[in-house]
Amino acid sequence: MTKTKRKLKKYEPTAEDRARVMVLRGCGLTDEELAKVIYWPVEDGELPRPIGEKTLQRHFRTELDAGGAHVHARVVGRFARTAMGLNPDAAPRDELTAQIFMLKTRYGWKEQVVHEHKGAGVLVAPAAVEPTDWVASETERSRMKPGSSSRN
Repeated sequence: MTKTKRKLKKYEPTAEDRARVMVLRGCGLTDEELAKVIYWPVEDGELPRPIGEKTLQRHFRTELDAGGAHVHARVVGRFARTAMGLNPDAAPRDELTAQIFMLKTRYGWKEQVVHEHKGAGVLVAPAAVEPTDWVASETERSRMKPGSSSRN
């Protein structure tokens, strides 16, 4: 009895597979994980089987390379349109919260508080008092404040 080799069909990615790979890559899935959720075409009676990492890399190189940037751009675009009031079907609050969460956790966005110090550090003394007397009185007053830690 001779064994006959089963001839494998050549894998042909569908538009749906390409879109799925791009979105899932943008959400952070690795090649190994992606290869487990993309399947060979199924014929009658067959169970679906994953394509494997080599097949994934061979047929989806563009989607694997651009997936993260593509999803990032879509999330940022929708977020910006909503923030500027340009989105006629504005995102519901939950969707907006999810966009902000994704931008912060996946893409490193953060809220930043900026402290600005204005002026050149010049003290303005009242006109009727000599500047040296005023500085001395302010220094003395700060020493007398309750909880002040400066001592002579």
